[in-house]
Amino acid sequence: MAATEWDEVWLSEFAESVNLAPTAKAIARRKARRDARSTLTGAIAKLLVFALAIGVLFTWAFGLFRITGSGMEPTAGDGDLALTSRVVQSLQADDVVVYQVDGEQTVGRVIAQPGDTVEVTQDGEIKINGGLQPLEYGLKTFPQPSGPSYPLTLGAGEFYVLADGRGSARDSRTYGPIGISEVEGKVVALLRLRGI
Repeated sequence: MAATEWDEVWLSEFAESVNLAPTAKAIARRKARRDARSTLTGAIAKLLVFALAIGVLFTWAFGLFRITGSGMEPTAGDGDLALTSRVVQSLQADDVVVYQVDGEQTVGRVIAQPGDTVEVTQDGEIKINGGLQPLEYGLKTFPQPSGPSYPLTLGAGEFYVLADGRGSARDSRTYGPIGISEVEGKVVALLRLRGI
């Protein structure tokens, strides 16, 4: 083949390959699709990391507890949700806690802490360290026949917990003080779902 013929074939093939080459618009479309895919992949990855972090947070640091019964009325009622902090380093009087006793998970208010002496009288009064406590919501608090003997001095890591609705609720008047190991979380927020 002569040099000029060969040049013409080469030029023809080159022209054909140039015609088949993508245009600037096609290149821009491909780049946009690739960028969109990587953005979507990045967003999905971020969403998965966020969901995992929330899952770990709620497994380790926080918990949700659905209140059953009327033991904590008027503070909380049947069906309300309690958001609890599971990172409990110390409890104070008046803290509301979720705890477990005899395989039953319940909620109550701490009224006495380690070292305190509690007395629930037959007159429906509560004394802590000899001091008469005001009536909670105007309700008297009576001891339970099967409960602990009074006066009761709490040991290290023990708390005396009462339900706000004192009538038929089971609390420390029934089974005595609870240990810190029985506390599953301190209530940090209540979501009222009654009637929904």
